[in-house]
Amino acid sequence: MTVAAAKADGLTWHAVLDQVRTQGRGIWQSLPLRERQRIVRHLRVYWDVHRFRIAPQVEQALDDAIAEGRLHIIAASILDAHRNGDLLEVAYRPRREAAQTRQFDAVVVTTGPAHGAILSSQSWLSQMAKAGRLAMDPTRLGFACNGAAQALDSHGNPDPSLLIAGPLARGHFGELMGFPQVSEHAELVACSVSEALAAIAIPTA
Repeated sequence: MTVAAAKADGLTWHAVLDQVRTQGRGIWQSLPLRERQRIVRHLRVYWDVHRFRIAPQVEQALDDAIAEGRLHIIAASILDAHRNGDLLEVAYRPRREAAQTRQFDAVVVTTGPAHGAILSSQSWLSQMAKAGRLAMDPTRLGFACNGAAQALDSHGNPDPSLLIAGPLARGHFGELMGFPQVSEHAELVACSVSEALAAIAIPTA
């Protein structure tokens, strides 16, 4: 309805999405965990498609490449990929279709950040998780943290010495992929660091 109202005022849906972005943190944090998980499971792909937009010049370049047959955009799961001479031979399964195999000059996988597997992506993160110092947020969007960006351990206790900055704090803060939101979050983390340093007693001579 909001998009329809915007259209009646001569605006596009872009303006509506921009407003949702600015209110994203409040909306996200007001939702119960179950609803956040449902959004991630069912609506995240639609949000990402409309949230991350490209410049008109880039869109034109992509449209030209598609029209000329140099670029193919395929929604599918990759089953296998290997080099065959100068080409990549890829077996994939498109949505609601049988598996196919084709050869390409190059393949760009655009699934977005794999934050759900972040703890196993690097050994030092895995070690911190095994030690109980890091845990995944229940939405699987990043690390568990509180409103001060302090990491929550495996028992849900905050660690003032370990702060989560940037998109990996999305599970708690919501929209944290755009520059305005990342900048705002960086300021919050910087304030937490400043307060922690100020709390340290400095010995006098």
